[in-house]
Amino acid sequence: MEWSLDFISEEDFKNHVRATIMKYGEKLESYDLKRFNSNLIDPIKLIFDKSVYRTSWEEIVNNEIFRQRDKSDM
Repeated sequence: MEWSLDFISEEDFKNHVRATIMKYGEKLESYDLKRFNSNLIDPIKLIFDKSVYRTSWEEIVNNEIFRQRDKSDM
């Protein structure tokens, strides 16, 4: 298959994808309560989300953990 992107070489692209995947691995480390609470959490938003989306506290916390992981620097 021919590489047809002018703005990045195939090698640079592969290196970037490899580095991104490696950083994702770091993000998947377990989240304990201390780590979760070390981030700024908006309790009003959590209560609002729980009521509006009619979800359990466990799901709300899991969603917040996912949000925190997603917004952290990669």
